[in-house]
Amino acid sequence: MRRFANTFDDIVKRLGGVEATARLLNRSPQAVFNWRMRGQIPAALWPDITEELRERGYICDALWLFSFENNRRSAKRDAA
Repeated sequence: MRRFANTFDDIVKRLGGVEATARLLNRSPQAVFNWRMRGQIPAALWPDITEELRERGYICDALWLFSFENNRRSAKRDAA
């Protein structure tokens, strides 16, 4: 059975929470929170995120991460 990490919250949960995600990526918990609020995960971190999720048995490809970023930007534009 395939296990997916389909949302930002899924990804953070699968990586052990905000603080664990921050430690894993050598960032502050505030940075992880800011990514969620901005709707943008730095592209340089996608390989580390997808690899770690894969090692834990989850599927999340960089295309989803890219669409997360673009969907948030589109929603902000539409709201303006």
